[in-house]
Amino acid sequence: MVEQGVGARLLRKEDDRLMRGRGEFVGDIRLPGMRDVAFVRSPLAHARIKDIRIPPQYRDSVFIAADLEGVKPIRAVSGLTGFKVSEQPILAFEKVRQVGELIAMCVADTRAEAEDIAAAVEVDFEELPAVHDMLLAKRPDSA
Repeated sequence: MVEQGVGARLLRKEDDRLMRGRGEFVGDIRLPGMRDVAFVRSPLAHARIKDIRIPPQYRDSVFIAADLEGVKPIRAVSGLTGFKVSEQPILAFEKVRQVGELIAMCVADTRAEAEDIAAAVEVDFEELPAVHDMLLAKRPDSA
């Protein structure tokens, strides 16, 4: 067993209070006016989004990419040699490119309500071929 550095055991300071119910998790924090969110995610690795159907009673609680016009994408940068800067939109627009990609954001007073709203949103896809090889993915015709 390594005594110091990488691979050394570290004394965990937070476990005791969490195990005894005295700790606080981010999910436990409730502030006045705070709302919860749940996301509709892609079940497919690569697909065109043909339609997103939001039940009328939830239209004010569900946000899609078109509702976020002007919101800048998340930009990935790194000092690593050869790293290619990339941008990821907050919510998928027209296409999904990975399983789990965010499609819609559902906001409600509680997490359970937000999840119920997300379950009511329907998305129609046109499945596209998924590329599972990094070298093939670099080709211009793979997108």
